[in-house]
Amino acid sequence: MASTCHWNAGDIAFLKSVNEFNNAEYDALIKTRYLCGKATQHPVIILEHSEDYQFFLITTVSAYGSGMHNDYLPPWQQSNHTRKCRNDFRAFYGSELPNIRQKHLMLEVGGCFPKPKTSWVYIRNAFVVPLSTLQNFERARTQLRMTQESLQDLLNDMKAQRKFSNPWKRPVVVEMLQLAEHIKNTGHTQPVRYTQPVQHTQPKQPEFSSVSVNTHESSNSSTSTSRVLSPGSKQGPPKTWAAIAAGNSGKTISTPATASTAAKRTDCWGHIGTR
Repeated sequence: MASTCHWNAGDIAFLKSVNEFNNAEYDALIKTRYLCGKATQHPVIILEHSEDYQFFLITTVSAYGSGMHNDYLPPWQQSNHTRKCRNDFRAFYGSELPNIRQKHLMLEVGGCFPKPKTSWVYIRNAFVVPLSTLQNFERARTQLRMTQESLQDLLNDMKAQRKFSNPWKRPVVVEMLQLAEHIKNTGHTQPVRYTQPVQHTQPKQPEFSSVSVNTHESSNSSTSTSRVLSPGSKQGPPKTWAAIAAGNSGKTISTPATASTAAKRTDCWGHIGTR
């Protein structure tokens, strides 16, 4: 199913399998270790978007391997998630709460996840991804959307975290946006060539740690992070960002905000750009 470009904050989309990423998406998101491959194939919450709807800030919704087979054991009680603080989880209505002080996250009236007893969010995970990596969440009967009250409550929790940093300012994200800006300014829709390739240093661990979860979708679907890359993908910037930034349409795009352009975007973090 083709991606929609009209998702807004609070909408539920679906992050494609890592095996569906093209070389540029894989290099920028997976190879840099910015995004863990196990985070793919999950429903995601749209937290924020660029003004041109080409880049989205997302967080995943996952069952974390919980189900009837383990009596719907919540992730903070599972041995492989013991290093995560239980209060860093948020639960949608129908799933167990980490503590009695929290409120359930709510979908708008009529909305329900396919796994209502096992739908959790880990608030230290938030990632900026291009439109081309997202698609509609087909397992839901209708377009799911969070209530604005729950969305704001979730965002407040994320921003209150110790060592919180603006997700749009992380180096790997800035590089993605700058490359999109270069494509827009030069009119390139062919692979971009540089006299001196960009040198990728060892990426710093993001403040929101990478997701390490089982897929929220079907138990018999699996995610593999192994991939055969094209010979040109070993160094330098991604080679097909023109297609990514244009939603794989082959057209040039209107770029989201960077520190240099100060382009407008919907900004819940109170930093770059104007509303």
